[in-house]
Amino acid sequence: DQVLRSIKTQVPAIQTFGVVDLVIAINTLLNNLIILLTAIASLAMVAGVIIIANAVGLAMLERRREIGILKSVGYTSGNVLGGVLVENGLIGFGGSLVAMLIVTLANYILDVYVFKLNLGVGPTLSIGVVAATTLVCMLVAALVAYSAARVRPLEVLRYE
Repeated sequence: DQVLRSIKTQVPAIQTFGVVDLVIAINTLLNNLIILLTAIASLAMVAGVIIIANAVGLAMLERRREIGILKSVGYTSGNVLGGVLVENGLIGFGGSLVAMLIVTLANYILDVYVFKLNLGVGPTLSIGVVAATTLVCMLVAALVAYSAARVRPLEVLRYE
C-alpha cells in the first residue's frame, strides 16, 4: 500500500487496480451474463407457450367434426376437454423429459470433463422442470380448447 501511494503521488494520472477491483469486475460481468441468459430463456419460454397454443388451436380447428361426432354419440364437453388435456399433457411430458435428459447429460459432461465443478442441475430440479412444463402444456391446451369443446354437435355436423 505504501509503494502504491508513493507511485500515485509521483504520477497523479496513473490508474491502479487491485485484486478486489478485478473480482468486482468479474462478478459484474458474470451477473450481467446471467441476466442476459435469463432474458433469453424467458423469451424462449414465451415463444414455446405461443407455439403450444397455436398447435392446440390448429388441432381443434381440424378436429371440429370429430368433436361434433363424439358429442353426438354421448361425450360431454368435459370428456372431450379431458381427452385434449391428457393428450397435450403426455406430449408436454414426453418433450420435457427428453429435453431434461439431454440437458442433464450435457451438464454432467461439462461438470466432469470441462469445468470440474457442480453446476447444480440435480434430480429435484429436473423433475420440477418436467412437471412445470407438463402443467403449462395442459393449462395452455385447456385455455385454447375450451371453446372448441363447447361446440354444439349439430352446428359442426351441419356444415361439414
